[in-house]
Amino acid sequence: MLFKKIKFYNSLAFRLGLTVFLSMTLIVTGIFWYQGREIQRVAKSSVSNLVQVLNESTANQITAILTVFENSTVSLKKSVEHSDKSLENIYWSIQNLLTMDPNLFYGSSVSFEPGTYHGTNMSFYSYWMNDQSATTNGGNFSMPSMPLLVETNLNSPDYAYFSQPWYTEPAEKLTPVWSEPYYDEGGGNTLMCTYSVPFFNEDNSFAGVVTADMGLEAFQNIITRLSTLKEGFAALVTDVGQVLVTPDGKNLIDDSVVTDLTDKEDLRKVQKIIDSGVVGFVDHVELSGQPVWLYRTMIEKSGWSVLFIVSEKDMLKGLDQMQKLEFHGFIVGNIFLLLAVLWISYNFTRPISSLADETMVIAKGNLDKPIQKEKRRNEIGFLSDAIEDMRVNLKSYITSLGETLAAKERITSELKIATSIQKSFLPSDFEIPGLDNIDIHAVLEPAKEVGGDLYSFFRMDSHRIFFTVGDVSGKGVPAALFMAVTLTLMKGMQRQKMSPADILKRVGHELSLQNERTLFVTVFCGILDTDTGILEYSNAGHLPPVWLSKGKEPRWLELPKGIVLGVVQYPVYTNSQVQLEPGDTLIVYTDGVNEAMNEKKELYGEDRLLNFTRGEEEKSVSEITSDICASIHQHAGNEPQSDDITILALRYKGQPENANAVLKQDEK
Repeated sequence: MLFKKIKFYNSLAFRLGLTVFLSMTLIVTGIFWYQGREIQRVAKSSVSNLVQVLNESTANQITAILTVFENSTVSLKKSVEHSDKSLENIYWSIQNLLTMDPNLFYGSSVSFEPGTYHGTNMSFYSYWMNDQSATTNGGNFSMPSMPLLVETNLNSPDYAYFSQPWYTEPAEKLTPVWSEPYYDEGGGNTLMCTYSVPFFNEDNSFAGVVTADMGLEAFQNIITRLSTLKEGFAALVTDVGQVLVTPDGKNLIDDSVVTDLTDKEDLRKVQKIIDSGVVGFVDHVELSGQPVWLYRTMIEKSGWSVLFIVSEKDMLKGLDQMQKLEFHGFIVGNIFLLLAVLWISYNFTRPISSLADETMVIAKGNLDKPIQKEKRRNEIGFLSDAIEDMRVNLKSYITSLGETLAAKERITSELKIATSIQKSFLPSDFEIPGLDNIDIHAVLEPAKEVGGDLYSFFRMDSHRIFFTVGDVSGKGVPAALFMAVTLTLMKGMQRQKMSPADILKRVGHELSLQNERTLFVTVFCGILDTDTGILEYSNAGHLPPVWLSKGKEPRWLELPKGIVLGVVQYPVYTNSQVQLEPGDTLIVYTDGVNEAMNEKKELYGEDRLLNFTRGEEEKSVSEITSDICASIHQHAGNEPQSDDITILALRYKGQPENANAVLKQDEK
């Protein structure tokens, strides 16, 4: 069987099954890919929303604490400004501030501008700290009922408080200022930030600075609550990259040094994010070689940021496991799908294979074996019926084709004989003995095997030559027969001294007799006296010849009126006469020249012919006919020839040297 000769991987069943399998696999893969992307997007969105809520809540809590801290410090400032600035009132104001929240207020001070305290030149600086909070240092922050306040004397010239940043900056700006986090030695002896507020005399002159030190450990519980997600890590950082608070208080903070984010490569990446001013959710970040998601919330009051960093791998761990299970199921399912598709394809294409085997028998030429009919009336059943009908019709067609080919060969042979016979009617030798003062040449290219165009020339006497060109209506064998009859009638008048009009009249009468097909022929004919150069001519509905003269533009030869030959029994024609000068050339042609058409359906036309012949008078008559034919074919291009092309060129070279002697002999 043919099906067994075809390799399996080239079979229709395999290719159909593979195409279906690959298409389904591609579709399912796209669905899985899209589903994974959407799940990842939803997971990222969920984490982003959750962290956003936690971060904003944390930022709000910190902002509230900072607001309370600032307002309390400003209250201290106002208390100092409106008091008599005695030591007792200053101490009472500081103690009142520190006892508000020992976990938040580590210490406070009132420092006077040197030379302004009660008109003395001495400096005054009083710093008090909450001993309970300082000694506890991050332990249990429950407020005691009677907190212990301790004063630290920092009026030493070695300290020079009026040159410290917490004093000079608000003194210059005359506005409250938050300091960067620092470890205060000799004061609070802990990690803190100082809020400095300038106070003024009654005349609004600068009087000094009140400060309040805030222990950053007050934010420890807040940041710890933000890290309730096990996969995440939270921190409070400044705008210059200093880490203030982490969940455990030890990962990034040393007891004596504030850790900077630029200490490690990973932290430098976070620093760049902070420097860029990005707020909100940020992904596509790698820390320690692992992709992470980061969320940043700004605290406008202090310029700090709450950061939450979560590992993308940890967050998508469950998703990855689910995708692995789906991938394994996808592979197993594809294997079963491939086997099922191949089995289905094989069963569906088996009737086609059987039909292909039977068709191959027909292809080898055996048209006697019928095609087995398919029981199921589906596309294959209809195809088998169609092939069976084709076999029967093909057998009948081959039988009739043999007979047709035999008849066609017989007709072809007869047409070749007819072509040969038709060519025999046309002159092939263009040399006329005894007439050396004229040149004549003609070409005829039929559109089919035989055509209806004609040309002829013959010598009538010692100094006269007759020439003619004609075009029979129609094509094929009837036109060729009519052309042969026309030439025969004209040659029959070779020795008769008749004018061109008389010849046309006689031939037209003979052709009209028993012309049942109503064929006709257009004819131009002329008689040239080679001694004198006088051309006498007549016309039966033919195209005007082109007249070429040396030193003159090409022009048309004026023709007398005359009806075509073969339609009237007693036609009437008239003669015209012109004088040819030595070197003059006549070009007579049929409508196959001017009606030649190219692919754009543009005709060659009379104007193109007249323009083309300009300058041709210097060439030989054979070159003239050859050039015109080449121009016609170039114009037509690939368009098939639609009509016969006939061109005859005749040139008069002048009187012969013995013209007078010949003339006298003729007169005798």
